Amino acid sequence: MAPDGRALDRVVRQSYPAGPGAALHLDSYRGGIEIKPIAEAQIRIEVNLQVPIDDDREADRLLGRLQLEMKQDHNLVSVIARNPGETRFRFAWQEKQRIKITYTVSVPPGCAVDIATADGDIVVGDVSGPVRAHAHLGAISFRHVYGDIAATADSGDIIGSHCVGAATLKALRGMIRVGTIEGPADFRAVNGDIEVQHALGGINAVAEAGDITCGFGKVLSREAKFATDGGEITLYLDPSVHCTLAASSVWGRVHTTLPFAVQSGGDGRKTLAGSLNGGGPLLAVHADGGQVRIVSPKS
Repeated sequence: MAPDGRALDRVVRQSYPAGPGAALHLDSYRGGIEIKPIAEAQIRIEVNLQVPIDDDREADRLLGRLQLEMKQDHNLVSVIARNPGETRFRFAWQEKQRIKITYTVSVPPGCAVDIATADGDIVVGDVSGPVRAHAHLGAISFRHVYGDIAATADSGDIIGSHCVGAATLKALRGMIRVGTIEGPADFRAVNGDIEVQHALGGINAVAEAGDITCGFGKVLSREAKFATDGGEITLYLDPSVHCTLAASSVWGRVHTTLPFAVQSGGDGRKTLAGSLNGGGPLLAVHADGGQVRIVSPKS
C-alpha cells in the first residue's frame, strides 16, 4: 500500500474451454491462490492486481515489470507469473511497491490441478480431480478433494477437511491437521505436529520435532506406521478393531487402555507387542523422545 493507504486495483480475466482430461498449471512468484469448482466445461481465471500507488503512470510502470502469461495447449491451461523487479535484492523502501496478487481459478469436474506460489496461501475447494500444491511461504488448506492430493508447505501449515483418494502431505516448518483421509496417507512434518481425525486407508506419519495424534474408524484396513523423534504419539483406537501392535518408546513409556493380548512388554513399559481381537493389520508405533498412548476414543 502507499503510505496514505491508497492503491489502484486491476483485474485480468480469462476463460478457456476444458473437456475431458483438462489440466491446470499455475506457477507464481507470489500471491494467494484459490481453486473453486465450476459445473461448466471451462477453466475460468481471475487475477486481481493491487498496485500500492494511486498514480496511473507509476502504476503502469510497476505493472510493466510483471510477466504474466496465460495460454492453452490442447487440454492444458498454464498460468505463469514472474517479476524480476520484485524477486531480486530490494531495499526496505522498495518493499512498499510490491504488487499484491490474488488468483481465483474455477475448474470443472475431473480437472487436474498443479499449483505453486512462492509467497502466499493456497486454498483448494471441493474439487474432484487430482491436486498438487506447493507453497514456499504460506499455508495450504483444502476442503473436499475427491481425487488424490500431494501438498508441500515449506513454511506454513497444511489444513484439510476430507480427501477421498491418497494424500501425501509434507510440512517443513508447520503443522499438518486433517479430518478424514479415505485413501492411503503419507504425512511428514519436519518441525510441527501431525493431527488426523480419521485415517481410513492406512497411514505412514513421521514427525521429526512434534507430536502425532491420529484416530481410526471401526475397521483398520491397512497397516499404519507412526514415528516421532522429539514428541509424543497418541492413537485413538476403537475397541472392536482387529490389529497387531508393535509399540516402543526410547525415553518414555507405552500406555494403553485397550485389552491387548500381550506377547512382550506391556502397559507402562518401554515396549508393547500384542494383538487386539485376534490380530489384524500391523500398527507400528515408535517415539524416541516421548510417550506412546493407545486409547479408546472415549478415554
